[in-house]
Amino acid sequence: MVSRGELQRRHRLLREAMESEGIDALVAGASAQLDQRGLLRWLFDYYLPVFEEYAVIPLDGPAVFFAHNGGSASHAAQCFLVNDVRVIPPKDWNFDRGRLPADFIRNHGFKKVGIAGTAGISAVFFRSFLARLSVLPADFSDRAAESRMVKSDEEIRLIKKTIELNEATLKVYLDHAEAGKPECEAMNAASCFAAEAGAEDQFWMEGTGTDGPPSPSPGALRTGRCRQKGDYAVVVIEHSAPGGYFGEVVQTIRTGKRDSSLEEAHSAVIEAIRSASGMIRPGNRVGDVAAAAERTLIERGYPVSPTGDGSPSPVGHGQGLDFWEIPSVSSDNDRIIVPGMRFNLHPSASFPGGGKVSFCDCWISNEKSAERLSTLPCEIAYR
Repeated sequence: MVSRGELQRRHRLLREAMESEGIDALVAGASAQLDQRGLLRWLFDYYLPVFEEYAVIPLDGPAVFFAHNGGSASHAAQCFLVNDVRVIPPKDWNFDRGRLPADFIRNHGFKKVGIAGTAGISAVFFRSFLARLSVLPADFSDRAAESRMVKSDEEIRLIKKTIELNEATLKVYLDHAEAGKPECEAMNAASCFAAEAGAEDQFWMEGTGTDGPPSPSPGALRTGRCRQKGDYAVVVIEHSAPGGYFGEVVQTIRTGKRDSSLEEAHSAVIEAIRSASGMIRPGNRVGDVAAAAERTLIERGYPVSPTGDGSPSPVGHGQGLDFWEIPSVSSDNDRIIVPGMRFNLHPSASFPGGGKVSFCDCWISNEKSAERLSTLPCEIAYR
């Protein structure tokens, strides 16, 4: 799905960052978590199926892939820029899975080693890997994330395709989200559609309710509850399309007649998104984008709550081969916007009764401002 030229561009970027930090070998790891598998996909267009796997990328020299088993090794061997594949022996997997990568690094005499993807790598790997090295590796995860943050033209084309898939999936969902039908029917029908349309991975969140907060979708699947007149729902769809890039849709749904308090809160959310998107310009801070959304919500009478540790709550985030990537769109983020940064904006507002509404708009920064990638109408879906 990804061109060889694009993969070579990525390796150049990564090695430039390694050189600037004095790193002469990088261990890149990934696990099957949907927010921790993208690094190996970005480097090699390698789809990681289940178990965590690793690659060692020298500053000068070919990359070596360390696979979980023979099937994964065969898959990795087909990937461009994977020059050598080694299988971690079954006897090492449970207790010593870092042995092979560490032995490779030690045998080649690399002096300064970096490691990226640390949030998704197991303690089993770290314990055995660190025990076999004489020096502590530098955490290179943030620098690797920065290399991935700015999207190329080829990546933007793939992102647009995945947003199309997610929005088409929502339309199927809405066709089945009617009063009198089981709550799970819409998700089931839309999941089948997405799979047939080529979705690689599917991630859903759904809540429905009447007067109080929405109940989680697993409850609907267990109880077989049918939608009722007066219900509202917030559905989140974050599927990846062929090529591995994720999209995001957040849609508020109302079953029955229009509701003024719901409409007012939703209107504030859309106005906040418009204020925020207007601040996506090269040279501005990422925090300026979030602050614009917060100001609008507060002016409209919807308080903005901090996180549990008192820091500002994000109103959005980046996205790509992981469904959550930097930048985190929070008002304390001083990162400067440059062309090619992706922004998924989804502020929320609570309304009387304990309910909450939200909507997601996806944007990409360009040379002057930003391009809206989403095409959905910015309104509540009434069924």
